[in-house]
Amino acid sequence: AEAWRFESWAFVDIFNYFTHNLVSIPPPGFTDAAHRHGTLVLGTFIVEWEEGRQALEPLLRDPARRDRAAAQLARLAHHFRFDGWLVNIECALEAPSLVESMRVFVETLRDAMREKCGAESAPMVVWYDAVTTEGKLEWQDALTPKNSPFMRAAGSIF
Repeated sequence: AEAWRFESWAFVDIFNYFTHNLVSIPPPGFTDAAHRHGTLVLGTFIVEWEEGRQALEPLLRDPARRDRAAAQLARLAHHFRFDGWLVNIECALEAPSLVESMRVFVETLRDAMREKCGAESAPMVVWYDAVTTEGKLEWQDALTPKNSPFMRAAGSIF
């Protein structure tokens, strides 16, 4: 098998490890290499389409479950020594209460990351611009009133 080696870390500020699995944890070798070159590393929490919506809604309807999930994601980042999460929700949220609970989840994750990983390490949570404050799957391609509450909860947006 051929080995592949990335040699351009000097040009990368943030590396996001992305798969289409619910939770994507960056491989430790990637994280170690990135950190040796001063690059931050993010894992991904992604929920897609109808199947994802069916998994996400019970979590958002139960505040205790939602908060445990955020805390567990922070524990994973701390354990595997990566710097934060891209939160990518690509399914409609059918009720206003779910939209607000999603915003709270993102804010809780940001706070849990700061608590678990230490604020001085500047842990990151990045909101992926897909779901609006109306619960629609509708990319804005800019910071707008329809996505800014999620950006404020996370601290950044992609």
